[in-house]
Amino acid sequence: MRTLGLLILGALLLQGCASSDKSSTQPDWVNGPSARYSDSQYLLGRGQAQQREQASDRARADLAKAIEVQVEEQSRDVTSASSKTVQGESHQELSQEVSRNVSTHTDKLIRGAEVKDIWQDPNSRAFNVLVVLDRLKTAHALREDMQALDDTTRAAIGRAQESQDLLLRIGAAQQAIKAQQERQALQRVLRVVDRGGQGLPLKWQLGQLEAERAGLLQSMTISVQSADGAELAALAAGALSEAGFKVNPDSGAEFVLQADLQRTPVQRHEGWYWLRASLEVELRDATGQVRGTARWPLKASAQNQALLDQRLMGLAASALKRELGPAIIGFAQ
Repeated sequence: MRTLGLLILGALLLQGCASSDKSSTQPDWVNGPSARYSDSQYLLGRGQAQQREQASDRARADLAKAIEVQVEEQSRDVTSASSKTVQGESHQELSQEVSRNVSTHTDKLIRGAEVKDIWQDPNSRAFNVLVVLDRLKTAHALREDMQALDDTTRAAIGRAQESQDLLLRIGAAQQAIKAQQERQALQRVLRVVDRGGQGLPLKWQLGQLEAERAGLLQSMTISVQSADGAELAALAAGALSEAGFKVNPDSGAEFVLQADLQRTPVQRHEGWYWLRASLEVELRDATGQVRGTARWPLKASAQNQALLDQRLMGLAASALKRELGPAIIGFAQ
């Protein structure tokens, strides 16, 4: 009987602990800083909802948003200055890439955040959840990831310097750039997480890596062929030049790009003519080996059938300008 009494007493004590989140006293962290989890040691996220799980999700979203807002604030001046340079478009693209990487890595970090306190408002019955991210542990994890990206960059640079295959060298150079873009994103997050704001010293300048890749692209000579005639070939050649490749109309080029449009029969519906096509490109080396293929669907429409080909070529020009350069670099990887 004594043992049974002790068990009952223990159960009552546990029940009391479990119901502590229903205390009528509002914790300090609900509308202000937390005395227990100081800003110097932790990053905090708060969420409120009628359902506990939803409140937890909102708290994690609040934490993610806080990190991204601080990253954006510290990056705003750099982004603004970059957008005003002669190569503003490429810098803006880099900024967008870094922003995407920041969001990706922030989501990864948030998954490691811990729910540290839950309080249910006795009047509204809404749950308030506090999630906590330890600055020291998170900074350590970020540094480890950055060091791994530096290792990836070092290995890629080695391949770019040693390979005899120009396309593989370009692929390795691109991999080094991508790794350093990810590292740059982590550096920005680390400066938010680490109160010192120092991050890890750079081993490679991104601009230098991009310049080296540009040199490799310029050394890659490509001639263009098309069964559709001179117009499509000229569009592809222009897109290659704009992407940084060297176009050589002679037969002595190291690579040949075949560009063609595969059309389906014209259809008419409700007074409109519709033409669907597939824009296809194939890259071959001097031995005739296919190094990569890509295709993009196109759909042109017009009320005058005679305009269909003109509009289709306009769509092809836009697709080549946007997609061809990245596609060839993708073949390299």
